[in-house]
Amino acid sequence: MGFDVKIKDAAEEAAGKVKEWVGDKTGNEQLEAEGKRDQAVAKTKEAVEAVKDDLGDKLDDAHDSLSEKVGDLSDTVADKAAEVKDRADG
Repeated sequence: MGFDVKIKDAAEEAAGKVKEWVGDKTGNEQLEAEGKRDQAVAKTKEAVEAVKDDLGDKLDDAHDSLSEKVGDLSDTVADKAAEVKDRADG
């Protein structure tokens, strides 16, 4: 998750906490509920970003592993091709 996204989500969550607190202290149930909703939305965004980051990391790992395996397979094929050529030349 980008730093700017983290800051934005944290700010939204903090604003929600303030709304909730002000609503609670003033007896404004609607404002309090909005604050709780804003916090839930911010936390959901944070969770989605965390999943995206984790998925990106896993895809990078899979790509690296696959690239390594393809390289190994390419080396094996080249070795076998050289063996066949040596037998044919020999």
